[in-house]
Amino acid sequence: MLVNSKYKLYDRVIVFPFSELNETESNPLSTIINNIANKISHKFGSLLNIVLDVDSGIRRVTLMNELYETIKHKPFTYYDRVYHIHGSHRNRPATTSNTPVTPVAPKNTIERKKRTVQMQYLYA
Repeated sequence: MLVNSKYKLYDRVIVFPFSELNETESNPLSTIINNIANKISHKFGSLLNIVLDVDSGIRRVTLMNELYETIKHKPFTYYDRVYHIHGSHRNRPATTSNTPVTPVAPKNTIERKKRTVQMQYLYA
């Protein structure tokens, strides 16, 4: 167990089992995002007074996964400021808390503008 059971009882906490967040053939991204949105809306809807945009959530995770494919072979010290993911993020060798990480922006100006426009669209 990664999360102490007492935290699961807190009014403002949702703990998602890994199986609900793990993308598989039987648990596609759309199901995951819908499940997250439903649980957040159910638990916090009256507090937040917001409507979650499931389609934007799916687009954001899809774009993040596409970006990850381009950086997965970069060292863990490579950090994307938009999605807050690292190179070699998945299945990486063990690192210590002292491993320095330097945020880097995309070098290609066109790519940076494209991602900025995509992010503005997602948050509009």
